[in-house]
Amino acid sequence: MQAESLEILEKASFAPAQARAIVRAIEIELVGAPETLATKNDLAILGVDLRGEMTALRAELAKQGSELRAEVYGATRQMYMALLAQAAVLLASFCFVVLLLR
Repeated sequence: MQAESLEILEKASFAPAQARAIVRAIEIELVGAPETLATKNDLAILGVDLRGEMTALRAELAKQGSELRAEVYGATRQMYMALLAQAAVLLASFCFVVLLLR
């Protein structure tokens, strides 16, 4: 038991028996805490892991972005080619009609 903890609780008007019980309860909780509480080292390791995962995710998103741009470019190119072909068919039809009406 921490003597300082007992002194603090006794100065706060807790009876000595209550102060000891509170300190003991806290100690019991702290014994089981390593599985539930994270240390600064645990958080540092987690931070490194998260940074690695974010870097991998960033690379994957960049790759998918490149693939998506290529797909959009291909679809846009097809659309413009179809428009050009349609314009050519319309122009040829117009010329045909004009030549027939002469």
